[in-house]
Amino acid sequence: MIEVILKNNLPGIGKSGDIVKVKEGYLRNYLLPHNLAIEVTPNNLKVVQAKKEKYLLLKEKEKKDAIVLADKIKGLSFNIKKEATEKDALYGSVIAADVRKVLLDDGYDLSEEMILLKEPIKNLGVYEIEIKLHPEVVTKLKIWVVKK
Repeated sequence: MIEVILKNNLPGIGKSGDIVKVKEGYLRNYLLPHNLAIEVTPNNLKVVQAKKEKYLLLKEKEKKDAIVLADKIKGLSFNIKKEATEKDALYGSVIAADVRKVLLDDGYDLSEEMILLKEPIKNLGVYEIEIKLHPEVVTKLKIWVVKK
């Protein structure tokens, strides 16, 4: 068995930057030809550690940016105008794309995947919508679905 540093995530073996023991044949025939691992040396350890630190700093910055954006979005309220019946049922429904459009019109460029609608909105009313800006940062905003 030989210790190597993984360059990529490999299911069942380890994550990028992990030091793992693998068989010589696996290393020689698969990992090295596909540039998936490197030899454990003091220099390679320093390079991998520097990359990990840079990655962690980037992730921390992304989280801080998401928290700042969440503070801006928190408590916002938007109107979405839709055609509706006399019983306040919508012709059609409000989906994540509609919410994204009103956010975009107000200067917030979020993807539809960030807008957590459990199901399409089919009636007039006030709805609280969760927005997931980061795996650890979720905020809410109000959507008023009103008659056009």
